[in-house]
Amino acid sequence: TGQYADVPVNQASPSTAFGAYDDERKNPRQVFRNAESCSAEETTARAYSLATDSSVVKYARLVSDNLCLAQCDGMERFQEIPSPIEKMRYINAYPSTQIFAPQYAQMCNSSEVGCEEFTNTKTEQREYFSKVESCVLDTNQNIATFFTWEGGGASGFQLKSWQLLKDNVQTTGKEFGPCTEFPQGTYGTVDSPSSVGCYDNTSSTDKSDGNPQTPSPSCSQDPSDTQNYSPTCTVFLDEGGKEYYRDMQRIVTASNECTTYRRVATPEGVANQENWYFISQEANRCSQSSVACHEYKGKKGNSPRIISFDDFEDDNEYWEINGNATGGRQIGAVAANEYYYHLNAEEFITKQGINLRENVDEYYVFTGKTFMVRFLARSLDGGKIKKISFGQGQDSQEFPTDKTRNNPGDRTTDLTERWAPYEVGPLVKITDQDFLQIQAQAGSIDIDKIELVQIEDVFFALKKSTLPQSQGGSQPNACFNADATPIYNSCQAYNDNNKNTYYISGFNKLFNSNAINCRPVIATQNFSSPYAQVFGMGTDKQGTERSYTVNADSLAYLRISAGQAAPRNSAGCKELGVLQSDISWRSTYKIVDPDTFIGGTLCNAEALGCEAFTSKSGTYVFRDPGEDVCSWNPDIGNGGGFVDKHGNNCPQNPPMAKQCAPEQSSCTAYLPTDPKLSEGANTAKFMLADSVNKGDCSSVNNDIGCVNFKVNYSTTGEGTSIPPSKIGPDERDTVIEVDQARQCAEWFAPTTTSLVDDPQSRSKREVVYDFGRCQKLGDNGA
Repeated sequence: TGQYADVPVNQASPSTAFGAYDDERKNPRQVFRNAESCSAEETTARAYSLATDSSVVKYARLVSDNLCLAQCDGMERFQEIPSPIEKMRYINAYPSTQIFAPQYAQMCNSSEVGCEEFTNTKTEQREYFSKVESCVLDTNQNIATFFTWEGGGASGFQLKSWQLLKDNVQTTGKEFGPCTEFPQGTYGTVDSPSSVGCYDNTSSTDKSDGNPQTPSPSCSQDPSDTQNYSPTCTVFLDEGGKEYYRDMQRIVTASNECTTYRRVATPEGVANQENWYFISQEANRCSQSSVACHEYKGKKGNSPRIISFDDFEDDNEYWEINGNATGGRQIGAVAANEYYYHLNAEEFITKQGINLRENVDEYYVFTGKTFMVRFLARSLDGGKIKKISFGQGQDSQEFPTDKTRNNPGDRTTDLTERWAPYEVGPLVKITDQDFLQIQAQAGSIDIDKIELVQIEDVFFALKKSTLPQSQGGSQPNACFNADATPIYNSCQAYNDNNKNTYYISGFNKLFNSNAINCRPVIATQNFSSPYAQVFGMGTDKQGTERSYTVNADSLAYLRISAGQAAPRNSAGCKELGVLQSDISWRSTYKIVDPDTFIGGTLCNAEALGCEAFTSKSGTYVFRDPGEDVCSWNPDIGNGGGFVDKHGNNCPQNPPMAKQCAPEQSSCTAYLPTDPKLSEGANTAKFMLADSVNKGDCSSVNNDIGCVNFKVNYSTTGEGTSIPPSKIGPDERDTVIEVDQARQCAEWFAPTTTSLVDDPQSRSKREVVYDFGRCQKLGDNGA
């Protein structure tokens, strides 16, 4: 733990912007444990949450240059997605960038996207279409007959014939398949619908597959084939039965109703209006007010969430038709082995159990999210979709279509004979009901692959409304430069933790979320004085001067959270290591408080490792030698000696501690003080003090065995033969009762004998094996 003082920001006087940090009343010290270091730059981080979605939080530094005008709130960079008509003109068209605030834009419906103005060359009348299908006249010499399998259900499958523009390049092993390389608008000055041919034989790489001089590309009905898959991929048969996989959306039909239209909008670089060829009855009409309706995608727009998807291939995916759980499902939609739903006029299908309430706020208004319904459909008898709704009755919410703009009550969707993709929406409110319903009108319809998706950050708006007011648009002029270029790439409202609102075009620097806890503090070193101080600790056993330095208070940057606060009396608590007797360490926790060093809590370096030991003779202080010890080895030298852990003679410089066996711990040298004794000053007796009995002597009397000894517990000598000169001085004399080793009146007498035969004397004689000392004869005279 460490003790810190906050860097003050209060003004102590008009002349300074900082207060004195050592003022305990205004700026009390705080203690934190395990605070990590951070950088000074991180202290500039603040948390800013997006005003429209509080779950979006930025940890960043904000400066004045990052601010934008409040009236530009919502301004963002969007991708303007090429419309279906634009893709027919440029098959590889790319999105463009548009910067605007959606709140000022005039919104349109998804089914109106791509609405353009055309002039009918026969009537010179203006007409409006959002999607067209290419055609040529049936007198064109470049057409051929093809077939598809249609139908299913009770009537079975039937062949449907098509008059289509054919390829100019023959398919290997087959004939000339249906043409799908027909970029509209490129033939206006040189060809007519009666003579135009397929574009597959062009030498340009501006084809859908990028391969010149090749047949129209094949498509795939396998969704896993991401490169070639199309939901409207259809198998076409030529008159010889050869199969060609082509996208139904890109074939070119032959009909006497094929009409030439002039496209009013001219692409960049095109001087004159282009001629387009299509059949108005097969095109999607739109209103004049929907012209230039575009789809705009923000940063999250390419990540739709699929709420419900049904392709009717699984029996468990049955929808209810007219409230019944069976019927209506037929086989043979786009491919012969697929299922679809067939509805007659006024019939409806319903999908239960779809809950959208979790995506709305308390007023049932979607928060930054758009809900769309996508599907494939067709009608062979002029039928249309009456409405697609969420719920039923007065509380239902209906998805708008391209006709809703001019007539709010009209939610119909016109269909063509071809299978084609459709999209309706966006839905802006929902109901408490939880089912999706689709109803037919004015004929039968076939419908497949119904998908309910939630798209975030997607808008459908009129292009002109994304321009500044000075250019005839709806965007505030204050958000644009004089040349109509946007001042900001982005402008969004954010709230800080104090509920202050800022309009931000960008951040000076972004940080990780943990930067928000980085604080500038004064590291007090757990010392009451702000100045550095050195405490001497003497010299260690090698003679090196040792000291402990407490640094001066310093500015630090630490990452501190509320959970790291600690009691103030724990300041300085650290984990330290204490040396164990077995040459290991254990952890201990001590408070290192420099304020107590002055009072003497520090010891000198030479005392490091010193401990007190107590024996019968008193208390002594020794330094733990650690591994610097020698042990006794009786097998070396003359009677043994001390060796180190490697078996070498115990070194003397520097000296090492000599370790004896525990059972020798009371080994003591006893030296008689009277030199007249036969075992006097020349010989010391070594005895275990615990085994010596002093007897009854009260004073020295050698005649009765009361002898005075110098008692010493230590020696500087080595080995077993220690001369008196090696025994250290001792102030303590001790009188001990002893037995005399020999008296003057003693004699030697045999103690062990035996009789043996003497061959020379032919007699027995006594042989002595041992002698003993005798002081008197026994009763038997021996």
